Amino acid sequence: MEQTKDKFEVQVSWEPFLLRPSMPEDGIVKPPNYQGAPKGPLKSAGEAVGINFTGKTPRFPNTVPCHALLEYAKDKLGWKKQNELQEIIFQAYFTDGIYPGGENLVALAEKAGVDKAAAQAVITDKAKLKAAKEKALDWSDKGVSGVPYVIMNGQKVFSGAQDAATFVNMFEIVAERFPLQGQQPQAAM
Repeated sequence: MEQTKDKFEVQVSWEPFLLRPSMPEDGIVKPPNYQGAPKGPLKSAGEAVGINFTGKTPRFPNTVPCHALLEYAKDKLGWKKQNELQEIIFQAYFTDGIYPGGENLVALAEKAGVDKAAAQAVITDKAKLKAAKEKALDWSDKGVSGVPYVIMNGQKVFSGAQDAATFVNMFEIVAERFPLQGQQPQAAM
């Protein structure tokens, strides 16, 4: 996006998706093969884009409250705030070792400028949690089987981590073949 900012105004929004749909509410302890910092391709891919995967968080989270909060941010505060919140949650979990649940999640939301009481209300609202889970499962029903899964201007373009050149190429192709009437390219992940 940085490389094409003079050509495209990209709006990033995040959609809910569950890698582990049957995750217990409190998450689960990571098995021994997931303990410690990742090595190999994941570590290298992260480093290439400035992400330090540390493996510090000892549990896999139930991400439904995160998704409900991200849906709230998108609906009430806009895509920029949602993207900022997502980046903070990623940083906390993947690098800083902060489990994204309960009071930690509320504190992360506050860091992004989301009202504390609103964040607490969202992550404890059974209807909002149910709606976020249903929306995530709907993406699975539509054929999404992993993340990231990138949609640009309503077109499914690729799944899995990609380098910057791939994104730049797809921005060009999608803008030419599937322009939005009076709008710049939009990406959903």
